[in-house]
Amino acid sequence: MIYNLVRKITTLMLCIVIVATVFAAMPMVSADEFEDQPANRHSNISGHPTPAAKDAESIVDVNFAKELHDALGDNGFHSMVITFAECFGGGMMDDVADKFASSTKPISMTSGSKHDQKAGAAPLLKRL
Repeated sequence: MIYNLVRKITTLMLCIVIVATVFAAMPMVSADEFEDQPANRHSNISGHPTPAAKDAESIVDVNFAKELHDALGDNGFHSMVITFAECFGGGMMDDVADKFASSTKPISMTSGSKHDQKAGAAPLLKRL
């Protein structure tokens, strides 16, 4: 019984060492800093027709932020997490932040790209 416990602990420690070694060997990739989208530019979320939504529409950043704020108000939620995975998604974040500036609730936003950048793994892979 003790032998099995020692074997399990040894295996776990070996796995931790292997994972730590792999992460230590990887080059560090830093995230780009957030920057506001210029006032004269807008991002949008493009809708694509599907069998369920035949006439999908696009929505511009300022309209998305307004509709989200109209639906939830400043504090009509416990916490909010938004992930913009589309190209140029970083341009959505500044407008949502502006609309919810007076909220006392926690809001977290991430994006797969900056306001002037395509989303995808290609830029990240080039850095490695």
